[in-house]
This record gives sequence, C-alpha cells and structure tokens, in this order.
Amino acid sequence: MDTRGIAPHYGRTIALTCSATEATFALPGNAGGSGNLQILLTNVGTQVVFFRFAAADNTTTTSSADVPVLPNSQRILTCGILTGPFTLRAIAPGGAGSILYITPGMGGV
Repeated sequence: MDTRGIAPHYGRTIALTCSATEATFALPGNAGGSGNLQILLTNVGTQVVFFRFAAADNTTTTSSADVPVLPNSQRILTCGILTGPFTLRAIAPGGAGSILYITPGMGGV
C-alpha cells in the first residue's frame, strides 16, 4: 500500500451517484503531468461501492467481485501513465445511498 499523499488537481473532483446500476466516469489522463496519475476515491454514503478500471471500449461490467470502497472511507490508487481512454466504473449493489467522489491528481511511484 502506498502511504504517500496525492497532489490533487483542484477543481476537478466529480460526484458519481452509485446504485445497483453501473455508473461510469472517463478518467482525465495525466493532464500534461509527467508523474503517475492517481485517483482519490471517497465514499460518503452508507453502501459499499465496488469499482474497476477498464479501457473505454471494454464491455465487462462491474460487480461485487471487484474492488470495494467501504462506506465513509477513502482509497488512493496509482493508475500509472495512461496512454489511452480509460474509465472508472462503479456500482453499489446494496442500492442507492452512496456518492463516490473521484479526485484526480499526481504522485506516487
């Protein structure tokens, strides 16, 4: 686990409302930076949210077998240098009740 912080891209956080239906967010790429793209995920809801990264043209859907973000918690993920269009996909199989804030930034590795 990387314990270093993220240098967030201020003003670029988006809120993804999660439910049993998959929600998708296009990752912003490296925004001209030379470091690795990082994503700060913040679940401010009452449901576990599951997510996956995928190429934009990948049709695999997100399920409860993917990576969880527990209610009222955060995860920092290092995505590396993205060279193509990628998406972050998320669901909350327990139903509505969670908003996943997605904050891109730079740092890590």
